[in-house]
Amino acid sequence: MTQLTTTDEPTTQVFPARVWWQTFQMEFRKYFSTRTWWMLLLVTFVWTGLNVATMVFAVHFGGAEMRAEPDMFVPIGDALARLLYSMGTTFGFVFPAIVGAMSVAGEYRHQTLTPTFLADPVRWRVLAAKFVSVVPLGALYALVVIAGCLVFGALPLAMLGDATALGSAQTWQMFARMVLAMVLWGLVGVGLGTLVNNQMVAVVSLLAITMFLEPTLRSIPMLIGHDVAILSYLPGALGDGITGETMYSMFTNNTLLSPAPAALGLLAYAVVLTVGGYYLRFRRDVS
Repeated sequence: MTQLTTTDEPTTQVFPARVWWQTFQMEFRKYFSTRTWWMLLLVTFVWTGLNVATMVFAVHFGGAEMRAEPDMFVPIGDALARLLYSMGTTFGFVFPAIVGAMSVAGEYRHQTLTPTFLADPVRWRVLAAKFVSVVPLGALYALVVIAGCLVFGALPLAMLGDATALGSAQTWQMFARMVLAMVLWGLVGVGLGTLVNNQMVAVVSLLAITMFLEPTLRSIPMLIGHDVAILSYLPGALGDGITGETMYSMFTNNTLLSPAPAALGLLAYAVVLTVGGYYLRFRRDVS
């Protein structure tokens, strides 16, 4: 009988593909083991939807005044509708990131890592399963965000007599990119949770960086009157670049990368954080 250990020392046992599948299933089922998953989905739907609805009414009733401002370009028609829908990612990306961070840091808080490593003693495979299992969760959160855009965005636009852009292929391509962005944010969350094992610190750090520090930095081009290229590589800017031009980037005068390099950049953040967290934290003894 092969003895289970909680280290990454090589063993003579050859682990077949079914063990990978079992570890993935184990990690995936954990997301649905408490009521947090559907409560957070509900919060995601309401939070992003209400923010999109607020922007819809603000642009509809204040669009003339906004266009009258010097140096303020506000598109109309389908382009405006797509900008409004893009706000779903701007406000909703933090939720799959939080779920990803909690998938790792939460195990330290609730002291469930030891049973996890007893179920599969190969730590890098456990972490890989966590990394992969968040992908369908990120896609699920993206679909909820898109549903919020349709209910709180497209429906009010139609009721107000404005263009909804739902008949445009560009709109549905943007929705597909939103799914990709949300999935990548989930992976970034896994990386952050691996590097910062304390769940509260991980979540607070995520919120502080994405909601306060980065918006402050991305406001610099608006304050100084010209673009700062390096700001395009901040995580939030990369997420906006995947989605495409967003209302937020337009107001802050940010220049974004195109979707493909932006996606690679956000994936790089996720991989670097996860690999770094693995070698610095995840391999340590569990107390």
